[in-house]
Amino acid sequence: MATLTIKNVPDPLVRRLKARATLHRRSLNREVIACLEALVQAAPVDPEALLARAREVRRALMGGSRTAP
Repeated sequence: MATLTIKNVPDPLVRRLKARATLHRRSLNREVIACLEALVQAAPVDPEALLARAREVRRALMGGSRTAP
């Protein structure tokens, strides 16, 4: 296993990570590893596909039956 040192981590970020670690009943180190794993394993976002889907949803909402206020 590698050892990674991260310098100059802002205090607010450390506080949020500690809070998440407590919530998940993990050590700070294990919480950081879990966050990194989730970030690296996340599916890449295709901006064009996301925009196309948003347009579809908008059209569906605007074209559906709506009641006047």
